[in-house]
Amino acid sequence: MAAAAQPGQMKALSLAIIGLVGATFVQSAGGQDRPSAQELATRTVGLLVRGEFQPVAESMHYPPSYTPAQRQKDVTTTAAGLDLTEREFGEISDTKPHTGSAEFYEVGGSGGSVAYLASLKPYYSGQFLYDAKFSKLGDGYVRIAVIQLTADAGFEVLGVYFGLQATPHSKATLADITRRQLIHMNVPITPDLERQIDALKPIQYPS
Repeated sequence: MAAAAQPGQMKALSLAIIGLVGATFVQSAGGQDRPSAQELATRTVGLLVRGEFQPVAESMHYPPSYTPAQRQKDVTTTAAGLDLTEREFGEISDTKPHTGSAEFYEVGGSGGSVAYLASLKPYYSGQFLYDAKFSKLGDGYVRIAVIQLTADAGFEVLGVYFGLQATPHSKATLADITRRQLIHMNVPITPDLERQIDALKPIQYPS
């Protein structure tokens, strides 16, 4: 990330650009209650299908150091980012757990700054992929990242991502969506940032 980015820009970048930091973790062996993580992911997808982005944002993980005011501000920003992403993809329907492997490009959102996400070392982390149909962009995926910060903590949604099967066309489509999101959030698209967008790599599932 560009060294000159301000805190507000860092938050915006964590919403708009996926794959540039370690915001998604390889499945860990720590958590002893994986079914509960799966249930949380499934409930989250159900809220997304109904367009209920505020409760999704409220259920997500945020830095424990946040004050109540900081957390509420981040919740509001995250919900707005998810709403913006869904307006680009279209309404979500026909969701079901994905079976097998997949390769796709994605955009989405998470709580906290890019630097905070990169620093996380949760006790458990898992990702749950769902097939989905988007009313504007067609068949794709919804991916829910879930963490358990410590052994005695509850499961939390770390991130929510919308994706399309990896093709040159879908890469260009998601790059354009990313640029529009950044413009909407008043984040300058610098040459360095443009290079990062162009270098977007597909997600491999399972990782």
